Amino acid sequence: MGKGNSTFTGKRWAGGRISEARDGTRTYWIEKMVRKTRRFIALMDISEKEAAQELLLYKADPVGYRSPEVRVELARREAEEAEKAIAAGAIILNADLIGKCIEAMRTGYGTTRPVSTKHARATHSCLTKWATSKVLLGKDLRSVSTSDMRRQIAEWGVGRAHRTAALRSLTAWLRWSGKLKRSEDPTLDLEVPQSRRPTPQEKAEKVADVEVLEQTYRHISNRNVRDIFFVRVHTGLHESEIHRIAIGQCTIRELGGTGEIAAVVEVQHKSGRFHKQSVDGATLAALRRLQQLKGKWPTEKTLRANRVKAAALSGCKEVYIGHLRATRTTLPQLIGRKVHPARSKGVSLDDVARSHGHDPKTAADFYDGMEVPPMIVLPIKLFHPADPPMPKRGAKG
Repeated sequence: MGKGNSTFTGKRWAGGRISEARDGTRTYWIEKMVRKTRRFIALMDISEKEAAQELLLYKADPVGYRSPEVRVELARREAEEAEKAIAAGAIILNADLIGKCIEAMRTGYGTTRPVSTKHARATHSCLTKWATSKVLLGKDLRSVSTSDMRRQIAEWGVGRAHRTAALRSLTAWLRWSGKLKRSEDPTLDLEVPQSRRPTPQEKAEKVADVEVLEQTYRHISNRNVRDIFFVRVHTGLHESEIHRIAIGQCTIRELGGTGEIAAVVEVQHKSGRFHKQSVDGATLAALRRLQQLKGKWPTEKTLRANRVKAAALSGCKEVYIGHLRATRTTLPQLIGRKVHPARSKGVSLDDVARSHGHDPKTAADFYDGMEVPPMIVLPIKLFHPADPPMPKRGAKG
């Protein structure tokens, strides 16, 4: 006889025998020898495909394996214990705490600036990894030692630096909000692993030539993805900087006249410093369109789908938007052209600072420099049939 009112049918599957109840419901049995003891584990209310996945889990850890029903019950008990611990003042890394932290990072808190949507998503993913790790699952953050966290980081093959940085961001927010004392924070002495420097071959693989860029752009169907692609190729800005421009955290000073430089954009770099960059009319138009999104940034799924589709249609290699900064840094050295402002009246902020007896290195921290920086232009024609016509620049003043 099988479990309950089910009867063994005589049929077998990869894990063992199969029993069947009167209503036709099947139970798949895992029958294996573990340490000279035969184990019988019932897998009820699942398909044979799901049972096969359970068998793989069993083979990976025969001693520690628990059936789906047992896992659900254990998860329920852990959730109950976590709720009790939180009520008693414990800091448990769960979905609610992660959500509050991400919201604080998106809006900015204290002296920290708001992070981009992409950064927020990546941080959420990293914190979820920590929440489900054996070192923090259901445990009070304050009770975990730094050495335990280091061991967990060492076990991860990839993503160690990002996950460590994400956890430190969480504890920084907890300290700022008064929920965690410095003396209780196990992450203060947690070192962020250094990212491996790319090899010369890896550097070269990130660089796309002009034809690949033009063909890829022509086959990107999503207008917003094309605008991000266009801006990155023509400016080399980080995606986080472009996102800050899109949500209005920048200054755009449009210039009159008919020169190639249409505007000067000032935005905060991810390092915290502000920098200015001259852009042409087409790039300015792309930035203005991105500002119309009101922060609704394309998801990673959208970016990936457009990248894969463009590569398939163009016959070129996949061009990652995140790699365009490497392209923008390399191509100007080979084929770039430097464009100076059409009119160069006035003197630089450095000269003004020197005339006042100030240090030119720190002048920009306190005074606004009005000079227009040179612009680097690449001989690239990014065209798509659905692109709006380029607005003509009039001669103003």
